[in-house]
Amino acid sequence: MTSIIKVDEIQNKAGTTTLDADKLPTAYNGSAKAFATFNQVTPAVTNSLNISSVTDVSTGRGHYNLTNSMSTQQMTIPSNSGMSGAGYGGRIAEANTVSVSQYEIYTFTTSVTYADYTAGASAVFGDLA
Repeated sequence: MTSIIKVDEIQNKAGTTTLDADKLPTAYNGSAKAFATFNQVTPAVTNSLNISSVTDVSTGRGHYNLTNSMSTQQMTIPSNSGMSGAGYGGRIAEANTVSVSQYEIYTFTTSVTYADYTAGASAVFGDLA
């Protein structure tokens, strides 16, 4: 037999913050389903959610593999990149959906030269499969 819990609101431990229970699906739908902070120079993922591994494709390119697939390739993937130290100027990160279980991050300078950066981040918004 399946158990069912019915509540009107959910509170934090202190009781100072309340979420109406009927708002919970809306809050979940608007949250990131995966994220990664990464260092392309090493290469290494420094923090993540729903990322099983990263494949270093080439300079400035990496494939991020999802632990749990998305329901469709129609997902939004905001990303950014950066490098510590003087003289590195502008940097750009773009994301491309490869499949429902993988996306690619491209990082490059403002002169459109692929480059590995020491700090970057990406997130995936959409529906899980």
